[in-house]
Amino acid sequence: MWKARLLIGLLILILTAAAFLLWPRRPMPVQHEPEAPTVRTQPALRSSAGADAAVEHSPGFDAEAGKFFELASRDAPAPEIRAGFLALKKRVHELPPDGAAAELIRELRTGRDTTTGLAFRVGEHGTIADPTTYRVGLLDLLGQTEPEAALAFSREILTTTASADEFAIALRNVAWLNVDGRFNAELTNTFSAMLDRPGWLTNPTAGFLEAFDVAVAVGGPAMAIELASVIGVSSEPAGSRITEAAAALALERLMIREPDAILSAIQQNAQWLDWAPEIRGSLLARLDVREGRQNAFLRDYLTRTTVPEAEMSRFVRTFPDLSFRGSHRLVTGPEKIERFRGIDGATIRQINEWLTDPTMAPAVARLEAIRDRLIRLNTPP
Repeated sequence: MWKARLLIGLLILILTAAAFLLWPRRPMPVQHEPEAPTVRTQPALRSSAGADAAVEHSPGFDAEAGKFFELASRDAPAPEIRAGFLALKKRVHELPPDGAAAELIRELRTGRDTTTGLAFRVGEHGTIADPTTYRVGLLDLLGQTEPEAALAFSREILTTTASADEFAIALRNVAWLNVDGRFNAELTNTFSAMLDRPGWLTNPTAGFLEAFDVAVAVGGPAMAIELASVIGVSSEPAGSRITEAAAALALERLMIREPDAILSAIQQNAQWLDWAPEIRGSLLARLDVREGRQNAFLRDYLTRTTVPEAEMSRFVRTFPDLSFRGSHRLVTGPEKIERFRGIDGATIRQINEWLTDPTMAPAVARLEAIRDRLIRLNTPP
């Protein structure tokens, strides 16, 4: 009996083992090493108008900017400060334009500044040879980088800065991008706002005065009127006279480049520059008898009996005025004087013709004085 039970037990054990081995099982889950998080490079932030953060931060920029700032802040000798600025300029020009703009804007947003001890001086192509402050130097370099970023940040400066020199460079940066006159209205309004800043007219900085070149670059009767508006505003202090001299010089240059702007300003307002008759006489002395509209104006002007004596005397002594003053300007290039070649001879011929015209009788004395002077100047010794 016990043998039968042993056989049954062995049989049950064998069947249980077989069932365990043959029964289908769920596969064990595969264990994986946890994935490393994906590292993404944050794209460079860009404003709608250009780079406003560095594409790739440049330690070289910080080093050169820091050196320039340190030299200026400790009143180093002028040659060393200039060398520091030039080194920073070289580094900026080595960077991609958008990266350079981003670096400069990042530094400008820190607000740190120091004077350089240098006098504001314009160099070639309207760039700044000697910046008066650290920030003026940075703004100058910004204008030489990515256009959209420079435009956007310069517009921001124009609405926030209390520095006339910073304002001048920001205004220049916008004027540099005034392709086909697209920003003429903006520049005219901003230039007008500059003239209204308290204290800037009576205590002008060199940068403020150099910014008058923007009016020459934009041109048109509106800018002629703006320039004339600061002439004769005050008999004191000395700063006002400096501002008036700068405005008069800008008007002269505008007259050389765009005489129709001056004529339009006069025709829009017959009293324009009544308060500065000698300056008006100097401007009109730059008219050209060979140009139709100018010729017609001169014919009428010379016969007027209401012209102030000081104005007509200045006109007769200098017409046609071919004097030029050359120097580097923020926006405009040198005046093209080739078109004035032969003007003395043309003026003498025109005057001789007018002297035979009975309607020009009121102008005979003036015409003869002009003609005789031109003949003397053009007669070899």
